[in-house]
Amino acid sequence: MTIYNRSPHEVILIDNNNQVIRTWPACEDPIRLAKMAQPIGVLETDIPLVEFNVGRPTNLPLYRKGVYYIVSFGVKSAVWDRPDLLVPAVMDIRNNRKFACRAFAK
Repeated sequence: MTIYNRSPHEVILIDNNNQVIRTWPACEDPIRLAKMAQPIGVLETDIPLVEFNVGRPTNLPLYRKGVYYIVSFGVKSAVWDRPDLLVPAVMDIRNNRKFACRAFAK
């Protein structure tokens, strides 16, 4: 089994004693949701207001058995039926403002 971090953030997995089990560096080319801004009006008299239309994920690798990818909740929600996408769960904020997780959600 191989796990790759395809999110733009470092992912730290910790145990119940707050000990680091494993760390994955941030991905330089993460899987993201395609989005387009559609103008829908103006707030007050001069503040543009847009609506995002969210599309399919970009940079999503093909499924390979035994290979998992850490992604954001938004990406997983867009392709919920992919069994190889993992989302950090049971989050904990570390002392230097880095996020750590205690588990992954499928």
